[in-house]
Amino acid sequence: MFDGIADDNEVIAAENQARREQVARCKRGKPGAPKAEERARLAEERARLGEMKPFRKLTGAATRQRIRSTLRAALNAAIGRQLITFNPAEHVELESRMRPKALLWTEERVQRWFETGEKPSPVMVRRGHDRPLQRRCGRSAGPLGAAEQRSPQVGRGMG
Repeated sequence: MFDGIADDNEVIAAENQARREQVARCKRGKPGAPKAEERARLAEERARLGEMKPFRKLTGAATRQRIRSTLRAALNAAIGRQLITFNPAEHVELESRMRPKALLWTEERVQRWFETGEKPSPVMVRRGHDRPLQRRCGRSAGPLGAAEQRSPQVGRGMG
């Protein structure tokens, strides 16, 4: 089962990459109205894009661990009801990964993000009263971009 998930991840990654390339071909590089042959080419590229599968998410290591945990629980319940005598999910070895821990946006992290363009962690959160961070960094938009304008619940993760 987990080998199948890994195989599916490879297929999904290849399909997502092909779709990204097709999306790039559907965009016109020049400003202004396209000429007739350019419009025809873009229409053909968009038709190809419409036939492709949509973007899909990969099944990460943490999700595979949760799948294994759910399977183990179900099989243990079956053992308790004496439907089976052995739980094969207990012997499946997977790579161990924890979900990324959310970090708070601090002045130092915001400044480093503006300088390097890289987020300190895949999951970043801010507290509701941290709006002055963007003013202190000399930027008009905060690290969360347009989402900064909406005020999420305090302490809740965004991403």
